[in-house]
Amino acid sequence: EQRLQSDPKALESMIRAHQAYGCERWECLTDDDLKLVQERKWEPALDLRRGVAGISRHTTIKCLHAHLAHFLSGGRGSKDNIVGRWVLEAIIEMLREKEATTNTKCVQTLNATEP
Repeated sequence: EQRLQSDPKALESMIRAHQAYGCERWECLTDDDLKLVQERKWEPALDLRRGVAGISRHTTIKCLHAHLAHFLSGGRGSKDNIVGRWVLEAIIEMLREKEATTNTKCVQTLNATEP
């Protein structure tokens, strides 16, 4: 959250992503869905202002998996989901580090077994 809140461009991008996500989610509802939402009084939970993972405070972050899924989805606003991009970058970095560690261990094991 500190990274997001300290970067005005990232925050603007994330706000666009949340707004687009909320609109797209609402547009996916069928007439039957809308009727059920109204009957059960779920409108506040599905309000257009609610973004990725239903978040209403766009300066905060929750559910990193939802941000990653939105970013990868190619849906409306997905490319603005900077948090999803950061999550993907972190995963790629972790995989690279793991691969480097694994390769180093393999080489060490091979060197240790050579006569």
